[in-house]
Amino acid sequence: MIFSNVTTYRPFLLTGFPGLEDSHLVISTLFCALYLVAFMGNSTILVIIRVEESLHAPMYLLLSTLAATDLGLCAATLPTLLKLFWFNVREIDIDACLIQMFFIHVFSLMESGILLTMAFDRYVAISNPLRYTTILTNATIAKIAVGLLIRAVAAVFPVPFFIKRLRFCKANVLSHSYCLHPDIIKLSCSDHHINSVYGLIMILLTFGVDSVFILLSYLKILVTVLSIASQVEQSKALNTCVSHICAVLLVYVPMLGVSIIHRFGKHVPPLVHIIMGYVYLLVPPVLNPVVYCIKTREIRTLADITMETIIWQKQTLYDYVPLPPDFESAIILAKAFDSYVAISHPLHYSSILTNSIIARIDLAIVVRTLTVQVPLPVLLRRLCFCRSNILSHSYCLHPDIIKLSCSDTRTNSIFGLFVVLSTMGLDFLLILLSYVLILNTVLHIASHGGRLKTLSTCISHLCAVILFFTPMICLSMLHRFGPSLPSHVYVTMANMHFLIPPVMNPIVYVVKTKQMQDKILRFSSQKDLEIQSALYKLFLYG
Repeated sequence: MIFSNVTTYRPFLLTGFPGLEDSHLVISTLFCALYLVAFMGNSTILVIIRVEESLHAPMYLLLSTLAATDLGLCAATLPTLLKLFWFNVREIDIDACLIQMFFIHVFSLMESGILLTMAFDRYVAISNPLRYTTILTNATIAKIAVGLLIRAVAAVFPVPFFIKRLRFCKANVLSHSYCLHPDIIKLSCSDHHINSVYGLIMILLTFGVDSVFILLSYLKILVTVLSIASQVEQSKALNTCVSHICAVLLVYVPMLGVSIIHRFGKHVPPLVHIIMGYVYLLVPPVLNPVVYCIKTREIRTLADITMETIIWQKQTLYDYVPLPPDFESAIILAKAFDSYVAISHPLHYSSILTNSIIARIDLAIVVRTLTVQVPLPVLLRRLCFCRSNILSHSYCLHPDIIKLSCSDTRTNSIFGLFVVLSTMGLDFLLILLSYVLILNTVLHIASHGGRLKTLSTCISHLCAVILFFTPMICLSMLHRFGPSLPSHVYVTMANMHFLIPPVMNPIVYVVKTKQMQDKILRFSSQKDLEIQSALYKLFLYG
């Protein structure tokens, strides 16, 4: 969506938390965690419903549409938020602002329409259960989704054109880190009466009508439920609506709060407006997946099965896919703990390392990696770079970049050292401790054959530890104590540090893991038979 006469407009300025600019880095960590939960939760729902054919029913198709809408809403707001909080870049061009505004409002209207359709779905399921499958077919749901998209686009499409006819003078500071229609028109120094009236009509005809019909649906549902003789059946019928009621409240309560504050809270501090704006846009995408996973037994069961599959395959995934060094270090530590529990406490292994515990460990590793890595680009942005601009490698590393700075880099160096010591350094010590405890357990085994068998289960992991930490330690020693060495030595060691683990780990685990060997041989045999069959047919039929 490109508009003309762009040069006549000044860029808008995004706003974070006024007066808390020094804390933007800490605040951004919270936002990153919320967005991560939203993306992972909604993506999980989409994948489960897409893969599991038993969930290809109207209720779950609507839920997947809601999850996709929440993902779109997050994707629309995330770029400007990270740009502001990470890099302190406040400017946004008017066309980019209008495009963001367009998608935010389209996805918001879509969400309201989907909630109305889900209310109708519950009404039909409870009031007309025998006709449910004939009224709400999958084709009908698809048509409704397309209709909701067309309604949202048609309602929002004129708004950017109405804004482009306005004049903007000196005021150009937005109230949030993203663009909204009421926020933009407030900055205009020309008559924006048409914009305000159209915005009000749009809200009344979409959110207003949707909320009235949702209330009507639940009144009808309540009448139907109260006519059921059995109290148990009444509770069972109402229980199917709990997830949807929570989703409705998560959307409409923050929206009403924002509307009331905008209309009647002129003397409320700006911070309240900003927080309510974030609550309105972030609470539904973050909490909707949580609510539906908790209250929907089918999704919860399939999520557990999916998690089991991921956990069962995690060793292969982590060993074959190149990962960030501090992330890989934590995975190696987790595997060391796994080996320690399996050898030292074999009877309690299944109760100590449950699927939920493994999932929490994986989540903690992701959070730790993000927490220590997020400040690095922010700290680099505050440095000055003069003439020197040649990096030492074919990729960018933190120590390599700060060497090019002509300003004080002590804060960066200290934080970099802290990150290395608190992640890979601490992981290395805990891995050593795990193997000391494993060795102590193995030495208490009476049988020599039993000792060898137990230790052989650790060989693959020991190789992975050596492959990861040896090049890293050598590279660190070269940087500290080898300033007079030729530059190609540094380059070679750095490439070894990043390439050896992902190249050698698959080889080590395939060689030392019997299950992997059997699967590869079975797969190879199957492919050989297919090739032979194809060659035979080619030879036979020419």
